[in-house]
Amino acid sequence: MSHFLNTICSWEWNENLDAGYSIEQATEERVAMFPEHELFIRMYYDRWEDILGYEHTDNVDLLKRFKENGKQRLIGLTNCSHETFPVALERFDFLSCFEGIVV
Repeated sequence: MSHFLNTICSWEWNENLDAGYSIEQATEERVAMFPEHELFIRMYYDRWEDILGYEHTDNVDLLKRFKENGKQRLIGLTNCSHETFPVALERFDFLSCFEGIVV
């Protein structure tokens, strides 16, 4: 796993996707570079929702308190890809607390 994440679907590769590079194009390029790992390369984003994690309830409670008091503007910032962020929007209701979210 460590080799795969450090060499094949590396941090740098993932950062490029967060910066707007197409998941489809990036995946095809990696499959061409590492055909023996095609199954796992394709799973990286095909199963992205499975590794998305969970909401941290203490943080969500705090966010909701800020929303209720109405004294602060709530703007979200994420480094998710514009292609993956809609999955998070569907999964996490607390994201609706934000006035806007910069992706």
